[in-house]
Amino acid sequence: AFRDRLQATYKPLGVRRILACLSAAFVAVRPGQVNPFAEKRLPRPPASNYSRTEAITDEDARRVIAAAAGRGEAPLRDAALLWVLWATGMRRISLVSIHRDGMIQREGAVLLRHVVKGGEEVESELPQEAAAAVRAWLAVAPRSRWLFCTLDGSRPMHPESITKIVRRAAAGARVHPHMFRSAFITRALDAGISLERVRAAV
Repeated sequence: AFRDRLQATYKPLGVRRILACLSAAFVAVRPGQVNPFAEKRLPRPPASNYSRTEAITDEDARRVIAAAAGRGEAPLRDAALLWVLWATGMRRISLVSIHRDGMIQREGAVLLRHVVKGGEEVESELPQEAAAAVRAWLAVAPRSRWLFCTLDGSRPMHPESITKIVRRAAAGARVHPHMFRSAFITRALDAGISLERVRAAV
């Protein structure tokens, strides 16, 4: 009944987020007990019902990234930054402010050191495909202090440039960079990662 009331008030993505947060909170407060908010016990609206203005599906994200990799003045850069956006849920301002020396390798994992809202510096691990895309960009990138820079390497990209890249690659579909972030947050919460950890990461 509680879930149904939520569904009458919020869109599917909002309902999934609320239930995922409650599930994570219950596990933290009552570890080892039966979790009434677990998705297996309390099914959530299907991901396919997400509004395109709220989150991007895995299929659409891969399609937009592939399109970015095949057009524009710096296709390897554009594909790499979209991979990072989707894989980490970073804000655009955090993404464009990453320095080259902020990409580190530790115990076989590729990490990006970046600043989150509030000024705290954190590290986000890149999945294999995202890390490979960033390496491909760096192999042809101009000398620069920044990971994602302008074509001459003199300055970081402007956050609005990411929005333009996404719109161009989406070929008319209503897609915005924040949809990549929303998808990351929802995946993380659905995987049982606590809201506190997710907030700290993005």
